[in-house]
Amino acid sequence: MKYCFVFVCQQGSLELKSMLLSASLKYYLRCDYECVAAIPQPATRWGTVSAETLVFMQSLGVRTVPITNPIHDNYPIGNKIACLAIDTSADRLIFLDSDILCGREFCPDTIPLNLSSTMNSASESVGERKGIFAAPFSAVPSRILFTREVKRWRQLYDLFNLPLPTWQVRCTGTDELMLPYFNAGVIVVQIGLGFAEVWEDCCRRIDAEETITNKYPWLDQLALPIAAARLNLTVNVLDERFNYQVHTTPLPKELPFFCHYHVPAWIRGEPKLNQLVSELANTYSGLKEKLLSSSGEWAQLLKLYTLTEKFSYLTKRQIKAVKNQLKRRFHLGTTCSQKNTNLLGHSSGINTR
Repeated sequence: MKYCFVFVCQQGSLELKSMLLSASLKYYLRCDYECVAAIPQPATRWGTVSAETLVFMQSLGVRTVPITNPIHDNYPIGNKIACLAIDTSADRLIFLDSDILCGREFCPDTIPLNLSSTMNSASESVGERKGIFAAPFSAVPSRILFTREVKRWRQLYDLFNLPLPTWQVRCTGTDELMLPYFNAGVIVVQIGLGFAEVWEDCCRRIDAEETITNKYPWLDQLALPIAAARLNLTVNVLDERFNYQVHTTPLPKELPFFCHYHVPAWIRGEPKLNQLVSELANTYSGLKEKLLSSSGEWAQLLKLYTLTEKFSYLTKRQIKAVKNQLKRRFHLGTTCSQKNTNLLGHSSGINTR
């Protein structure tokens, strides 16, 4: 199977982040793939990517394509929807937020698909398919950033004349059971399904519905499960290794496949991730020059840790780990006591991963 990895590259912080991401993909991907840097247009709104960045992308074999935000210019997240509509000869398109690093060798074909994590809303079966991205749609559940209220989700599904899903996913970070809600930082879709067009239409219709409140900036994520439902797709619920939230959870001993760090401070706070950036900088000279010429936290990533820094980051990681454990225990206890496993009156189809 061939894969197309696509991400946004635009003037500003995303420019350097996309350089780091493309370097990590070049360093660790072990499959048939292409990488595409999507550059938002027009430049009068999104800025102009530097010639040095374009040369760097070309040196890594990254293809650059122009995209236009299909929602509106005041919603920058809409650029990722355009990324899913690019032309490619691949079988699967993998969108990645620019503030992600590939943390270790990655070949989707060699990672078996866990059938217990696939929610088969269609007659189609993925049982005979190979590889973690065999299903038509794959994503990692998000934290609950929109709502826990079933009635508000019912309002969304009613807007599209769709029934409420009878299956649930576990919230990232707390393991609470919730209706399908995914982090749009890593999305895998089968090419040729028209997913981008349906996702865009869902976003537009939700955006236009005044009775639906508190939808920003989560509009794209609200529309994701609905787009999959409209296309009647089998959904593969990925685990945290494929979109690991570094800012909320300490890194495990082995780096996840995709580390979502958000800002450079979280890279610095995880020495193993900082070491990866140093390795990438030493491997790809253009990246090292960009980091050294950047001010503040980015340049700091190439400096040695002081003893004070090491102690400070170790303490912060330990505190974060304890908070995370307490949060999971609290929410799991609450979930059990309230019998949320039967929240919708259905016990089948719940992802217990």
